[in-house]
Amino acid sequence: MDKRFNVTIKILLVLWMVFCIGGAIVMCDDISSALNDPERLYPIGMGSLGWHYESLQNYIISGGIWVSWFALGAIISISAWKYPKYRTYVLLHYIATCIYVIWINSQYS
Repeated sequence: MDKRFNVTIKILLVLWMVFCIGGAIVMCDDISSALNDPERLYPIGMGSLGWHYESLQNYIISGGIWVSWFALGAIISISAWKYPKYRTYVLLHYIATCIYVIWINSQYS
């Protein structure tokens, strides 16, 4: 393979890993904020924002799912650095994340 292509792929892997770690950190902070003062910051039980906001427990569970999803992305990005066949899994993780974000935006906009 071309050396520039390899460098580009590694840069993209690092960027996706940083995005996933950042997303996990943000979700952990969001969950802890929701636990400290759920009534002031979050519309729990109000409106039609989906099952995430039906109760505080649902909000925490959905946050935990997102933390796990981001952790999975970071782990496969790190693995793809050493094992090039894992790059396919990083691409699938990226595509699945984009599809979910697009779906959520279309549901609530």
